[in-house]
Amino acid sequence: HRGFYRIIWDAIENISTPSQSVLYQSLVANQTAIVAHVRPLADILLVTATLTAFAALLAFTKGERLEKIIRPILYGLVGAMFGGAFALGVVGLGFGDLVKRRAYATSFSEKGSTDIVFDGDTFQVGEFSLRLHGADAPELEQTCIDQQYRLTRCGDEARHELRSLLKLTTYICRVKTNVRTGRAQDSFGRPLVECTTTSGVDLARKLITEGWATQYAPNQAEPNRTTDQLIGGDAVVIDGDRCTLQPRIWRRNPHKRQRMMNADSRENREWAVALLAQCFPPPNSDNPR
Repeated sequence: HRGFYRIIWDAIENISTPSQSVLYQSLVANQTAIVAHVRPLADILLVTATLTAFAALLAFTKGERLEKIIRPILYGLVGAMFGGAFALGVVGLGFGDLVKRRAYATSFSEKGSTDIVFDGDTFQVGEFSLRLHGADAPELEQTCIDQQYRLTRCGDEARHELRSLLKLTTYICRVKTNVRTGRAQDSFGRPLVECTTTSGVDLARKLITEGWATQYAPNQAEPNRTTDQLIGGDAVVIDGDRCTLQPRIWRRNPHKRQRMMNADSRENREWAVALLAQCFPPPNSDNPR
């Protein structure tokens, strides 16, 4: 629960302006889920409190043997009460039901946890995978080529960049809706989220600005999957000086993906030249880039 404690600490630091804290924003965003969980949790707390009061009365009864029996029961009931209150807080911070959740707040740390970065725009917090809304980063195995025809694993580098942004940072991720589908999840069922750190950094925008992702276009037409012939808009610049296929094309077109994976070979030199021309058009070129 390291992330939970960091969020509590953030709330303490923002005690004078509570609306700026991640805790407050998460509670507001998840109020529907909180209301749905409050009633059953309140019932549990009421029953537990009643049993605790009864056990406390028995604890004052004379008799050492009775006291030894009641004491662990009393401790257990008190622990259950605090556990219920803690559970309510966890629900409010976005660890409740997946469908109803509208925001996730945590602090990312891969060491000794289940937090994982899958690629440059997808990561896991606890048991749930989240997909950054609005950004499309190279896939993990995706390659890039520079103007000296050197091939690199830029997909793995993009993952490292996202990990660096997430690492030891407290942030809140709000669920967004896909404009094309009207759903708050991608095609794999992962929540689409807009993540912002406590310092106000938008993770998707940061990745795009620094050249590690491209703007995701949900309404863009499906590319032709049956040919390896390049068309306008197939290429994208990564990290300022390297070129690769648009991530959506890498995913959907196996012929172009295979070409990209071997773009540094002599057999694919002509194809690589055409790709680089899209990313780095020569002077006086009509290429819109």
